[in-house]
Amino acid sequence: MADMNHRWLEKYPELGRGPISTEPYISPEYYEREREKIFIGSGADLNEATKVTACSGRRT
Repeated sequence: MADMNHRWLEKYPELGRGPISTEPYISPEYYEREREKIFIGSGADLNEATKVTACSGRRT
């Protein structure tokens, strides 16, 4: 198993050998920043999607 770990370290040295941050998994601030990047910058307009659904007569 140790040989497999070293193989990845040699192939991707830019990843480093240090510990991995847990911030993305536990931080509300990190979550909010990522949510804004994904949804606010995407142009997704949920209001428009609701109007289309209402006009089509289908319920969601």
